Amino acid sequence: MAAYQAALTIKAPPPPSPRHVIAGSLAAVVAGYLRSAEFSNLSPTSQLSYRLALKPILAVHGHRLVRDLPKLAARHIIEEIGATRPGMANLTKSVLSKVVAYAIEIGLRNDNPLPV
Repeated sequence: MAAYQAALTIKAPPPPSPRHVIAGSLAAVVAGYLRSAEFSNLSPTSQLSYRLALKPILAVHGHRLVRDLPKLAARHIIEEIGATRPGMANLTKSVLSKVVAYAIEIGLRNDNPLPV
């Protein structure tokens, strides 16, 4: 229980600054989503979980354009995480699906390659 409480007190990094990312990139869409009302209405622990799930994806794929994310590549990203951490893969798929749904809302995509 002590480890759980300690994990809850970890400060998540702030969202990436929109000035330092390419417009339409995954990093830019995530930054917009993290400023959205949908994300703001989540509990602090859910916000932390979402950020922790997105951080490794952004480190590797943040520069890629969200409109160019094919279904097969999205599936590969989730399967790669699931090979060692299936619970994190499920969370990442859910969170990434919400981020892509946000991209659809703002007109950057027409479909969601990660339906939940």
